[in-house]
Amino acid sequence: MLSAERPLTADEILDLLRPTDGSATPAGVYRSLDFLTELGLVRRIESAKSFIACAMPDHAHPSQMLACRRCGTAVETEDSRVAKATEDLGRRLGFALDCSTMELTGLCSSCRG
Repeated sequence: MLSAERPLTADEILDLLRPTDGSATPAGVYRSLDFLTELGLVRRIESAKSFIACAMPDHAHPSQMLACRRCGTAVETEDSRVAKATEDLGRRLGFALDCSTMELTGLCSSCRG
């Protein structure tokens, strides 16, 4: 995943594993992705049902994922102002938020032309 140029789906990861590991299974890939996600090493991009290596795995952090809906490029950023605004909004509306990743979709600069 670290060498991938874009987020990968579980099926794409499985296809990459099969030539070197014939015993790789979809269930094993999903279990591994769940484990890596829990450790904060991988982020799931819900809108694309794909995964990307965490850009800042050295510390726990709220993040914002900017995902291009055309080419699939994703960029992870950490903006404490956005995280605070999200927490404040949740608190104001009586929500205890349990996910610290926000996903924003649109078009990247390359796809916008």
